[in-house]
Amino acid sequence: VPSAPRWLSEEARTEWRRLAPRLHAVGLLTEVDGTALGLLCEAFAQYVAAKAVVDREGMLLMSEKGNAYQHPAAGLMTQARGELMKWAREFGMTPSARTRIVVDTESAEPSLADLLFEAVR
Repeated sequence: VPSAPRWLSEEARTEWRRLAPRLHAVGLLTEVDGTALGLLCEAFAQYVAAKAVVDREGMLLMSEKGNAYQHPAAGLMTQARGELMKWAREFGMTPSARTRIVVDTESAEPSLADLLFEAVR
């Protein structure tokens, strides 16, 4: 499994540790994909941070004149969610994206079940 980029935040690094082994196992993560997955993980971290602010302070704020307006963190949350979904599609991490992903299973290591069936034959 490729190492996480050094520039990842702690939240993004946690997401990398969750995703990287799974993507690598199915052939969707190589050494050259580190920046792309890193950006996905950072978008996730930004979404989580913005969502925490919105959860704590609310989606709407009130101006000095009494008018309601969207919390800036809500806009950041929406922007981060869009980036996250864009990168998730690149790695086949949405239902529709998975229909377009072709994984080379021929070069993958055989599973334990495959080895046992081969030994019995």
